[in-house]
Amino acid sequence: MGEDISHNLGLITEKLDETLKRFDAKELGEAMMPIDDLMHSIKNMVNKELRNPAEKLVTKLKQDEDLTSEDLEIIKKWLIGDSESYTRIENNLIDWVAECKRILEILDYYKEDSLEGNENKLLALGALLTDLKFTLIDVQRYSKAMNEVDKLKSMAYGGKPTAETKNKIAEMIQKKLYSE
Repeated sequence: MGEDISHNLGLITEKLDETLKRFDAKELGEAMMPIDDLMHSIKNMVNKELRNPAEKLVTKLKQDEDLTSEDLEIIKKWLIGDSESYTRIENNLIDWVAECKRILEILDYYKEDSLEGNENKLLALGALLTDLKFTLIDVQRYSKAMNEVDKLKSMAYGGKPTAETKNKIAEMIQKKLYSE
């Protein structure tokens, strides 16, 4: 399976490297398909590895047993592994926030202008709003991942979890176990 990942990564990087040189929207869309497929395969591999320990952990949680550091690690990987890994490797948040602030400053100038009858300014304003929207999507994705991480960490790591908290975590694990 690891060889498949290496092979597919090679195909992705080679195709994307060539596609980025041409900057063709259709080709870029096609280049994303194998990325999605590989992400799905990786998620399935991780879930397969963690499935049995997660199932056993549900029983332990529902019986209000004490959790070991290994149990907490399984909870973390099963419920927020993707989000935590993303927030750990993502390094553009400061740039995105700065870009949002830059666009907001420019938008202030547009509040003073009369835009009626000035299609060039209207088009430029539309472009700025498009840029702002997509930059905010990046900020929102990061924020959502951080919120997921923080929520689970406060539940599982914020002192000794209560029986109620353990039941909530068990339900979260079960939901993910049976939604796949």
